[in-house]
Amino acid sequence: YADALGSELARMGDLTEPRVAPHARRLVREATKCEALKLGILLLGLYGDKSDLEMLLTVGRHEEFTLFTALAVARLVPDPLPVWWHKSSDRLDGSPPEEPRNF
Repeated sequence: YADALGSELARMGDLTEPRVAPHARRLVREATKCEALKLGILLLGLYGDKSDLEMLLTVGRHEEFTLFTALAVARLVPDPLPVWWHKSSDRLDGSPPEEPRNF
């Protein structure tokens, strides 16, 4: 359903970031149901900006929301791999993450 909804919202075109993003952020921060949170993540991917990355990456640590978050982050930044790599390699001891290697 998320792909179909995202495509339809993008097709409509009359929704803009200032109208949607605040509501999407509120859903991500305050939703008590998984599906509502997923909707907020989807909307942030469409109408959010780079200031939403930290919140999205935090939510994306939960397995239920990782895919939704990955898709949202991919829409917000030109190259999402370094963003995910940096966040996923946070270390408990506080040391900086290693750079990703090309295989």
